[in-house]
Amino acid sequence: MTSRGLDTALKVGESLLNFATKKKLTGLSSSTSKVRMTAEARSKLKEAESVLENYREDLVTLSDEFEKQKQEIVDKWNNEKQDISVLKITPTKQNIRITHFGILWDAESS
Repeated sequence: MTSRGLDTALKVGESLLNFATKKKLTGLSSSTSKVRMTAEARSKLKEAESVLENYREDLVTLSDEFEKQKQEIVDKWNNEKQDISVLKITPTKQNIRITHFGILWDAESS
């Protein structure tokens, strides 16, 4: 948008200089085209800024929601950890069953 505005200003300046020196005026249609393209670029920029602002608002909303849910989870598990009790289990050989068998070796120690 800035470069289009600069192009337009230069073209208008050139036209004024040609008019002042009584030379043939040329490029008026290209000046109007550049003005139109600048206006289009400006409207696209405003639209993009509006979309960006909407995304920023959504990001803030989602961040707040995330923090709230994260705090709920932390609170839940902090309450759960207070309910932990120790249960001693003495292992016995009668409950051992071999269900899998395999051989394993370390290739780096060979």
